[in-house]
Amino acid sequence: MALTLGGIIGACGLFFGFLSLVLMCPGHPRDPEEDMEQMRYLSEQIRKRAARKKSKKTVFQDEQ
Repeated sequence: MALTLGGIIGACGLFFGFLSLVLMCPGHPRDPEEDMEQMRYLSEQIRKRAARKKSKKTVFQDEQ
């Protein structure tokens, strides 16, 4: 039984070790141009969402 328990613990250790390597491994080097493109996209989406929210708020206030 001790050998079976040790085998299970060892297998779990190997599994979680492999899993951590796969999840923590960087997929590719960072690209500054891609980072800037993503930031521009997010800034534009935030601006659009704020404008949409503001227009909904003014429409709701006009109805009252």
